[in-house]
Amino acid sequence: MAPPPPPQSPPSSSSSYPGCSFVAFPFARTLFTPSVISHSPPSSQSHSRSRSDNVSAALCLRCPDKPGIVSALSACISHNGGNLTSLDTFVDQPPAYAFPHLENENGGPSFVARAVFEYDPAQWKEQQVKEAFGAISKEFQASVFKLQFGTQEHVPRIAVLAGPTAHCLIDLLQRYQAGTLPVRITAVISNHSLDKLDHNNGYVKGALESLKIPFHHFATSSKPTPTPAAEDGLCVHRREPEILKVLNALDAPTDFLVLARYMQVLSPSFLDAYGRDVVNIHHGLLPSFKGGHPYRQAYAAGVRIIGATAHFVTAQLDEGPIIAQNAVAVTHRESLDGIKDISEGLERETLSYAVSLVANARVVRISLNRLAVMN
Repeated sequence: MAPPPPPQSPPSSSSSYPGCSFVAFPFARTLFTPSVISHSPPSSQSHSRSRSDNVSAALCLRCPDKPGIVSALSACISHNGGNLTSLDTFVDQPPAYAFPHLENENGGPSFVARAVFEYDPAQWKEQQVKEAFGAISKEFQASVFKLQFGTQEHVPRIAVLAGPTAHCLIDLLQRYQAGTLPVRITAVISNHSLDKLDHNNGYVKGALESLKIPFHHFATSSKPTPTPAAEDGLCVHRREPEILKVLNALDAPTDFLVLARYMQVLSPSFLDAYGRDVVNIHHGLLPSFKGGHPYRQAYAAGVRIIGATAHFVTAQLDEGPIIAQNAVAVTHRESLDGIKDISEGLERETLSYAVSLVANARVVRISLNRLAVMN
């Protein structure tokens, strides 16, 4: 069943809203992600590959700053017949004054690098690549070490938790359908029914059926039940045990979760049990207007800039490290509904962009609250 035409979205580079313009995020294909994401599960059979058929990979690391790191990375790649195609580096200098949430575990400058390289998998096996860079990581005492291989088998897997406002979910599905979102969506979970998500449009249902993405509905209660927490600390009235059960039953583990305007607060126990990154979109410019109703908060405060924030989820509400933000200027003439309409366009762009950054191994934590987003 082919899904019906998707609803119209506000333009990303220019806007019909008076006095406002959207910031266009660079959604160009990355150097190591497959140019078109296949929606079919990877075959269990090995694929034949000529010796000259190179593949790409990306390496991200963070370690104490010292001489020789770039030289070691470059030598490792060239020695094994590879070719370094892109390198982005950054040295994070800790502030001279005491500021606990800016400090890193090194106690001094940190070196961050993201290297994209091509190699022949017939000559340099995947396990050998891991071992070679693992040795460099150990040598330079790296606290962050990520390898992302640019093959269909290694496309990051995600599950989406969606709330009743479906514009962010629709945008993710549109990009996924077009093959421009560098992930594989393995499940959509919501505390609202599919009919509620569709708002009489039918696109979400048609897209999920066409893409063969399973949908799971777990209704939640607004008030805690007499037993709000299970023995393991999971929140019962938010259906966290059932959500974890779905995630654990998938064919393969997800690499991270995406909250598409999912308006339930995940408990610390859930985050600990899941154990991987969770990306959220907040419909306001953090650190301002945390919690509920940020549109109303912004309107009441008479702000001149509104926006959206994609961040990692932590146990503290809306305080996780910020991945991406987008903003536009507004005037006193904007109504509350106008602010909401403009913000939804920003939320779509910002969440999809953040998902692409995380999937492409571009995000590196450099301190408790700060991230480096490598170009």
